Amino acid sequence: MKIKSPDYSETAPSFHETFSERTLRPGPSISFQCAASGTPLPQVTWSLDGYPVPDNDRVRVGDYVSRNGDVISHVNISSVRIEDGGLYSCVARNDVGKSDTPEDSMSMDLP
Repeated sequence: MKIKSPDYSETAPSFHETFSERTLRPGPSISFQCAASGTPLPQVTWSLDGYPVPDNDRVRVGDYVSRNGDVISHVNISSVRIEDGGLYSCVARNDVGKSDTPEDSMSMDLP
């Protein structure tokens, strides 16, 4: 019987880039980005006030793997509305563990 030795090259996700708090007026577009690494590659998910960020015609969530192996994930919001304000966070998970960004807010400055 052959026993597989553990793969010590696996690492829990960690963030190398996060976003910061912003205050906006409704109308313009905005983009949030975070970058995470880990082995195996982490899956990154976004939340707004503890719920998944909706992906629709105004709000796009996506990611790609950079040349150095980081997962770059983003939320792009066009025509920002008051309801887009709140606490945003991203979570990176893989088979080894998970990492959360601090929750940062995007607040709306009402006209």
